[in-house]
Amino acid sequence: MEDEDLENKARYKFQYQPNKETGQKIGNREIVLDLDEEIFDDYVRDLLKDKNLSFKEYVWRYSDIYVLLFKKYNTEYTMGNTFREEELKTLKNKWNIMVNDFNSEKAVRHSKGIEL
Repeated sequence: MEDEDLENKARYKFQYQPNKETGQKIGNREIVLDLDEEIFDDYVRDLLKDKNLSFKEYVWRYSDIYVLLFKKYNTEYTMGNTFREEELKTLKNKWNIMVNDFNSEKAVRHSKGIEL
């Protein structure tokens, strides 16, 4: 699935500041998606011990699941983890901001480490 399609499906988007200590010039991005069959097949299934587990079986065992994908500058989104609704609040930290659009002035400035 294309990055733009994933970002359009995202429930939440987080833009990070760059880690300048490691020489990073543009901060990472994270998106939170509702788990659906396409996301399950593209990102989650390969990480399971039981590769034969169907989407329906997975949802039955692990209800209220969200998927976190992250990307570094000029890379594709990669699987971060899955989590439940009550864990959403742990995603916000001092290095990221929640944005509606990664191309907004606020998101771009934050991605470059420029104070708002």
